[in-house]
Amino acid sequence: MIPGVSRSGATILGATVLGVDRKAATEFSLFLAIPTLLGAAVYDLWKNRGSLTAEGGLLVAVGFVVAFGTAMLT
Repeated sequence: MIPGVSRSGATILGATVLGVDRKAATEFSLFLAIPTLLGAAVYDLWKNRGSLTAEGGLLVAVGFVVAFGTAMLT
């Protein structure tokens, strides 16, 4: 890992160096983000499972639904 280099930037640059067109490289980078972000979210929830209350769980669920809806509209 090099400080200041983003995951998506490194993925897109690496793919274009290997001859992949920019559109496909960008799509691959976005698809690659899904398991990465999902894993980070699951890890964070697992790490904080002892301090998560019913109210906190509801806030996480509402935040997830709102973020998903916003992403779909975008």
